[in-house]
Amino acid sequence: MGHSVPVLRRQLSRDPEIRRPVWAHDRAAAKRLLPFALAGAWVENDNFADSSVLELLGQVSARELKQIRDDLLALNDAPIIKYGNVTKVVSQLDAMFAVGLSLDQNDLERFFQLVPELFGERDPALDIPQKQWWMARVLGKSPSCSRELLSGLGDALCILSLHGDNIFCARLDINCAHRVGLIVRALMHNADEDRWLSIRGHLRAFAEASPNDFLVCLEEELLKSNPLIRAIMGTTASGIGGECLRTNLLWALEMLAWHPQYFVRVVQIIFGLRRLETEDNWSNSPRSTAHALFRAWLPATAVSVDERIAVLHNLSELFRESVIDVCISLLPQSAGQFASRNIRPEWRDLEVEVPVPTYGDVTHAAIVASHLLLNLSPFDKSELKIILKASTRLDSNDLSLLVEEVKRWAEDAHDEEKAELRNDMQRYGIQRVYQAQNDESQIMAFHQLEASLEPEALTARNRWLFDSHYIEWHALEEAVAEGRISYEERAVRVQQRRQDAMTEIKNHYSKKDILQFALTVKCPALVAQALVLADTPPSVVAEWISFVLAEQPSAAANEFLQQLLLTDGGKVLPAVVNILNENDSLDTLDKRSRFVKALPGISFGWRVAEAMGEEFVTIYWNSVALCIWKETPNDEIVFGVRKLIEAKRPRSAFSVVHYWPDRIEPDQWVQILEGIAKGEESEGRLPDAYAINEILQHLDKIESISETLLLELEMPFLPGLCSCSARDHKRVLAVHRDLMRNPTSFVQLLRWCYRRRDGAAEPDLDLDPEQKKFLAGIAFHVLESWNLIPGGLENGEVDRDKFVAWVEQALHGAAEVNRKEVAEVHLAELLGRVARHRSWEQWLPGCVLEFLDRPDNGGLLKQLGLGVRNARGITCRSPFDGGAQERVLADKYRELAAQYSVLHSRVAAQLILIAESYEIEARRQDEEAAIDERWHP
Repeated sequence: MGHSVPVLRRQLSRDPEIRRPVWAHDRAAAKRLLPFALAGAWVENDNFADSSVLELLGQVSARELKQIRDDLLALNDAPIIKYGNVTKVVSQLDAMFAVGLSLDQNDLERFFQLVPELFGERDPALDIPQKQWWMARVLGKSPSCSRELLSGLGDALCILSLHGDNIFCARLDINCAHRVGLIVRALMHNADEDRWLSIRGHLRAFAEASPNDFLVCLEEELLKSNPLIRAIMGTTASGIGGECLRTNLLWALEMLAWHPQYFVRVVQIIFGLRRLETEDNWSNSPRSTAHALFRAWLPATAVSVDERIAVLHNLSELFRESVIDVCISLLPQSAGQFASRNIRPEWRDLEVEVPVPTYGDVTHAAIVASHLLLNLSPFDKSELKIILKASTRLDSNDLSLLVEEVKRWAEDAHDEEKAELRNDMQRYGIQRVYQAQNDESQIMAFHQLEASLEPEALTARNRWLFDSHYIEWHALEEAVAEGRISYEERAVRVQQRRQDAMTEIKNHYSKKDILQFALTVKCPALVAQALVLADTPPSVVAEWISFVLAEQPSAAANEFLQQLLLTDGGKVLPAVVNILNENDSLDTLDKRSRFVKALPGISFGWRVAEAMGEEFVTIYWNSVALCIWKETPNDEIVFGVRKLIEAKRPRSAFSVVHYWPDRIEPDQWVQILEGIAKGEESEGRLPDAYAINEILQHLDKIESISETLLLELEMPFLPGLCSCSARDHKRVLAVHRDLMRNPTSFVQLLRWCYRRRDGAAEPDLDLDPEQKKFLAGIAFHVLESWNLIPGGLENGEVDRDKFVAWVEQALHGAAEVNRKEVAEVHLAELLGRVARHRSWEQWLPGCVLEFLDRPDNGGLLKQLGLGVRNARGITCRSPFDGGAQERVLADKYRELAAQYSVLHSRVAAQLILIAESYEIEARRQDEEAAIDERWHP
């Protein structure tokens, strides 16, 4: 029916005059529609060559084309409709049948020759960095034809492929389906990376126009050792301009999968694409598509569940990993599932009805998937890890098979491998799940699995305790959840478990073996913590330190050594050092340096460093991480921070004390911030803007810190401080407070950010390019984030005299440096931001309206519209909402205009212009929504 309500109305009518539209009554009239029917949609814009394409398709001049368009639009039952600069055929299918008897062989030849050229054009966006692709049109890198025209041409390919003979009534000796297939093959066969990237948005049209040729090209591509289709398997930069390049490829395959005759081939291609998957956070991936194609409760194909399982079985040898993954996805889920229906075919009707799934179908799919999964044995370790994680979802009849498979694997497995799988079982809480089900056979199966994976070596058996500070021990998790023990008690029990494990290990292994175990776990400090307790004699601590220093330097050895030196809070350090010196354990410079670098950042640590000599004091303060706790005396904190500042490590000093800003002297904060601003300790972690703003807020309260000093401290960090995240706690920046007081500061920021309008040189601003760029960035961020109106009072009112005096001085000063126009722009944007945060009833203070209404302030008033629109910020809406938001705003501004029409007539006139601009924007949004909603006929 053409996918159109007017077309449906005609087709249902018994009146032949209604069934045949007026524009198709004679061949000459229908012939005029030819270029539009083939194009489908086009943009009349100087940026695109769409009109030239239509002229070629219809063999008409530009003037004739516009005349025909206008004549067709004037008809009652117009075959085309116009939205802004986009014109679209109401129903392309209907139009194609209408012009079918008028088409001749030359018309089709022109179409078939032109289409490959248009689709095969290299995307100019490929000439710019990938992260800028989203703004290619702004940068002048858009294709010669619009996406609307290319989409319409793609639909024309589908229509000709499916209905060509019916459209021409078999009077033309042209096999349209064959010609369309040749076009698809020409565009996709042996395509290079640029071609894949250029045609990625049209793959859905190619797939439906010629499914077989589309699939053949993909199959041939995936047979290559290095498929170039890899170019569209990734994503572009995240954020507002991010794009998932593979989306249309996957949608095209999902669309074909609805047809049973293509299902197996689509699955093979999807499984083949999985080896090209990239690590990203986009949900649209070959893996998710594979899950969707086999999902039982939301079918994505007309193929039955049993047939889909048979397909998995047949493909299990070739695509083993993918089949295992799909089988697991079919197992019952403990939590609710969410999925959206796959894209449906648009032009090709399904010959088989899609089965409506029942609860029995879903259960049956889970059972047969479980059977198939276990029948894929034997498994390797990586596969067993995946299956054990899903073992609680397996059919109960398959658990015995899993137990036997694990026993078989464990016979030849290394202790460490068995320990890894056993620890996984504990982490996933498998036993707890089985016990909750109260099924004795399942509980027994779990115990058999656990017994099969029990390592013989004590180190392997207990490694899991030292691989993370927080271990997954569900026996304790359940106790905490039930309130029987607190988190503190849990930590005590875990530590006791580690100590018991180390005691057992010490009884069976030598110290050398224990040290090797400590250096291979993920958290060596935990081994040291359980190995050396507070009451451990200094001689034992010294012995372990000697062992570590005898090992080759490594991150694990350093971590183990640092924890040893923290034994009993560092209190045993002096005695340990004496023993080490007596035993000549620090007999080389390398050992002494390693020892000093591992000393803790507490008073015991720096005293030991001082006792070893000035050379080692320098090494210590250049590497130590200061340790501060709630009970640490303030004088120790002050001393440690001072030493870090002297060592030019302000970033390290900031990171350890910014949570307790009042525990060091204000002068030290000044030195820290100044050091960071100078670029000292460039390899250290740079504090974020929020943390710096917190410290500046602390310094705001200190009387000895002047406003001038605060302004100097803020200056290097202003780009970050001016961001929204840094102003969440509503601190007024010193630079903004200064702006409210000094219009000369406003003028200075304008000078940093903009050149003179007349282009004249300014000797006092003769800076190098880097300095200019830095100051311009600061000025931009300060001006864009400024929300405080000069003369503003705490109650929201504005002191008239202060406001007027400030603005007049600012505009006068800006005029003197030839920057009055940009001054008016920024003042208008300030007023727009202020108005946005006030109620509509008190849109702007009366004194501000009076000032704007003065005849000599016409330039500022003229910029108010720009300021108001910029203050609105980013908007979001549903796809087909249109301009509803803008119409509401237009009404509001018209109401304001009526309110101010008597006392502030000039302001009222500007408000009407603002309302009109929103009404224009509303119409544009309406047109875009209509285009999107009727994108395909």
